[in-house]
Amino acid sequence: MTILSNLSSQTVAPAGVINAGNVVEQKGCSTKANGNGIAIVKSGIYDITATVVGLVAGGGIMEFTVLSNNVPIAYLTGQAYTNTEEPATITLTGHIVINPNCCAVTNNLPATISLQNTSTTTTAVISNVMLDVTKVDC
Repeated sequence: MTILSNLSSQTVAPAGVINAGNVVEQKGCSTKANGNGIAIVKSGIYDITATVVGLVAGGGIMEFTVLSNNVPIAYLTGQAYTNTEEPATITLTGHIVINPNCCAVTNNLPATISLQNTSTTTTAVISNVMLDVTKVDC
């Protein structure tokens, strides 16, 4: 399990990567902090929980998604309307299966989990981020 958290304000451009922050907790050897995200280094089933608190300057829709190796995970995308004074909180939870590498497919591992502002037109002002990736099988 690896949990990252970032309480620093950050401005994230459309299609920009959200800085998930620093390690809050690290247990086991299946996951590790990796730049702006978490690297899964062993095959298996993983729980992912991502929370983003932020707003859109001038009001609008804040949208983000969880990426695996820079590819959006379709069922881990969320959006919320914000105004200039009230931030919105979006929490996404789901599972991901990471298969082992083999002779035909060598790019399953490591799998880097990260967050992205998926709005194509809106810059988000993010005030709080939490990303948790936990292995759930043996």
